[in-house]
Parts: sequence; C-alpha cells; structure tokens
Amino acid sequence: MEKQGFIQKYKALPAINITKRGNTGFKMNYITLHGKIAKDAETTLINNQGTETPLVYFSFQDSGTPYQKNEPMFIEVHFMKEAAMHILPFLKKGKEVEIFGCLRFKNFTTTAGKVGQKYYISADYIILSGSAART
Repeated sequence: MEKQGFIQKYKALPAINITKRGNTGFKMNYITLHGKIAKDAETTLINNQGTETPLVYFSFQDSGTPYQKNEPMFIEVHFMKEAAMHILPFLKKGKEVEIFGCLRFKNFTTTAGKVGQKYYISADYIILSGSAART
C-alpha cells in the first residue's frame, strides 16, 4: 500500500492547526483558522492566464486558544474560487468564519527600493459560522 502523503500537527502554535501535505519533493503548508473578519471583504480582478478572475480578499483576526495571553494574529485572506463572488456580501466585519487554506508569501519591492515579504492565506474553503456580522 503506497503512502499518499502525511499529516503532521505542530504543537508550537496552539492557536493554529498547520498540516503538511504532499508527496515527496513537493510539500505545502495548509492551515485551519477560526476567528472573525477584521475588515469588510473587497474584490478585484486578476489576470489568470489570459482570463480575468475575481479575487475576494479580507483581513482576518484569529481567535487563538481560550485564555490566550499573547496578542491576536491578523492576516490577509485571499479567496479565488467560483463561490467567491457569491459569498462576498456575507464577508463583513465581525462575521465569525473558519478558513482552510495554504499559507503563502509574496516578495515585493516598494517604490523606495525596500524589499519585503507579505504573508497571506490562500483559502480553499471558508465556512460561515456562529455570530453575525455588524449591519
């Protein structure tokens, strides 16, 4: 029986469930987060191999573990599936969501010439849960 990959949970980050999946040579870091949307979702069109594809993005606050003493984590979430435009009206500040996706980063250079990195979640699934957003 061939092994289809592996799952390994890291205990160093109790607020985040990170799993590594993939076959030999190519591995991706998947992450599951639970928290609230910190800023209303916005949309933009990106060029995806000659086709304009909608991208929904928003700022997310991870709720962490109960009685966590450190600061909450804020991270940007990108969602580029067919359902993205359908759930856009529900992705409002304060809405409780669960996110499953890949942890990614992008290198960039500012106009001043400084080089930096931006970390974000490329979401595969967004589950609308619990509490309602502000109206």
